[in-house]
Amino acid sequence: MDKNERIMILQMLSEGKINVDESVRLLDALKPDYLNEGVEKVRQVCDATGKKIEPAVNEIKKVYKKAEPKIKEAAEKTTKAVKKAANDIQKKIKK
Repeated sequence: MDKNERIMILQMLSEGKINVDESVRLLDALKPDYLNEGVEKVRQVCDATGKKIEPAVNEIKKVYKKAEPKIKEAAEKTTKAVKKAANDIQKKIKK
């Protein structure tokens, strides 16, 4: 990428001669081909990974939704038990 061309594009952007989208397109065009290919490969991997991860995320959400009431119940029981223990300890300390 020629540094002067890049500076010229950024200067045109700062002067309002081109908008942000146009500047991005021009700067992308100045990238060496191997960078553009690398970006495309990263996009492909992200797309493929996202498609594989999505079903797992959905399954985790289902399991959580099913377990949520039990988790809340356990949390409530634990809270009650801790409060009772704290009250018992306070009573013993006051004696």
